[in-house]
Amino acid sequence: MRKIILTLLVIGIIIPASAQRRKNKKATQQPKVIIEETPTERLFKSMLPATAKVMFIDSTVIDKKDFIKKIPLHNESGDIQYAKDILPFLKSNQTTIFLNKFGGRYYYTEGDTISGYRLYTIDKKQNKWEAPQLISEIDTTYSHINFPILLADGITLLFAAQGEHSLGGYDIFMTLMDTDSGQFYKPENYGLPFNSTANDYMVAFDEFNEWGWLVSDRYQPEDKVCIYTFVPTTTRVSINESELTTQQLTSYAQLNCIKDTWAFGNYEEAILQYKDSKNKQENKQEQDINFAINDKIVYHSISDFKTKESLQQYFQLVEIKTDIDKLRHDIDQARADYKISDNSKKEKLKIQLLDMEDQFIAQQKDIQLLELSIRNKENKILKND
Repeated sequence: MRKIILTLLVIGIIIPASAQRRKNKKATQQPKVIIEETPTERLFKSMLPATAKVMFIDSTVIDKKDFIKKIPLHNESGDIQYAKDILPFLKSNQTTIFLNKFGGRYYYTEGDTISGYRLYTIDKKQNKWEAPQLISEIDTTYSHINFPILLADGITLLFAAQGEHSLGGYDIFMTLMDTDSGQFYKPENYGLPFNSTANDYMVAFDEFNEWGWLVSDRYQPEDKVCIYTFVPTTTRVSINESELTTQQLTSYAQLNCIKDTWAFGNYEEAILQYKDSKNKQENKQEQDINFAINDKIVYHSISDFKTKESLQQYFQLVEIKTDIDKLRHDIDQARADYKISDNSKKEKLKIQLLDMEDQFIAQQKDIQLLELSIRNKENKILKND
């Protein structure tokens, strides 16, 4: 009998019960699944400890296509427009252009949806716009760049971009200009809570009234964005993560509830100040100009102009007046430098002063001609009415 069993074991017909159990156990054992973090998850995790401590006091949902018109920047902070309205030669209808507060430099993006968008500048010198210059330091790893804004310090540039440095969709990036070379340093992600896995299009600051705005489509349908109003801080302060759970910190970083951020400041005082400045801004927009048409009629709003041509000339007039104010400052500075300079430098300054004074006289004449032209057109329409 033992010989029969041994023979059957050898040819594999009979399998011992203990061996069969081992085989079944091995067959049912599931392999260990290792879930790897995605690049986005790793980037978010690395940025989480540096989440900025910022109090958000308001949020408004609006149509995505109109959002730049809803950012109430003070004129001391510059101006944002759609690029095609200022530079007709541009192909894109969606890129924006930023004009600095002195009116002497544009920042804008140009490109296409296939190759991406790059950032350019145009400078005005001696009342003439020069050729566009590519900001090559911001390379193609930042794709589809848009919504550039230069802060009032003249060296801090913010923009939105997609690409390998982004959490997802558009992220806000910041770079600084080297004042000696005029070039920009390598941009850095602006961090949380300003960026998210959604599209974060713009961070803008009204440094005159001390307000900030974040434009994002997080938690919004496709055609909408939310404009978050926040209180800027003088220096960036990170949330103390040791006092929070990871879940709480993540909630702050994702702006799940802006009410939670009210603990970072005096919300009641801030919201009263914001509503007051907002009311003043709205009243100013209703009466934002003071242009005499004749002895009896003075225009107080751009909506008062009767013709599109007059309105365009008025905008041109404002631009020249901005230029002449800057030129007057430059002349005063050159005269002050002339007094303390040696003879060789005085000769150079004398030539520059004569050139600037000629420009000043020419611009004064341009202002007079534009004002006369506007008044003639408007009075003609008013007379016929």
